Amino acid sequence: MDRSNRTTVAPVAKGIMQASRLMNRWGLFGKQIPTDRIAANEAINHINGLRLKRTLAIEQAKSIFDETGELTNEAINNSILITQGNRLGNKQLRDILSSKGNIYDWAKYSTDSTFSPSGNFQVHFYKNNVTGEIYYGMDYKSVFDHQGRWNFELNPSFDYEPPRFNL
Repeated sequence: MDRSNRTTVAPVAKGIMQASRLMNRWGLFGKQIPTDRIAANEAINHINGLRLKRTLAIEQAKSIFDETGELTNEAINNSILITQGNRLGNKQLRDILSSKGNIYDWAKYSTDSTFSPSGNFQVHFYKNNVTGEIYYGMDYKSVFDHQGRWNFELNPSFDYEPPRFNL
């Protein structure tokens, strides 16, 4: 996945919305919008822009998975090594991987960070470096990049409000 895309999606969408707003005002879409309706039309465009932004974020998050929920070859090939199989702390997982080949052939990997509506995330998985087999049976997971710090706080009355993430 091209990392430069993540930071340019929002500014590009904003630029497109601003350009279409001006083109509407100037009547370049076929008719001049009456001045009293410009604000209502811009509000509709803004809502549609937000919907488009969310749709693009969802599509980007889904792009590293195939139809079965497994990682695409591109996501696997661009992944980075976390640890070798013989250094895994989970004994049950080491036993399972050992039954599928030499534990020294296995390793834990992480995909590149991927943009999503809930925040950037990575996927952790296990790969046999000799056979190329990916093990999805245990500890195959998505990990958000927040590193334990979510971007929201409880209000003073301690009523729960859903998190609002900056995209």
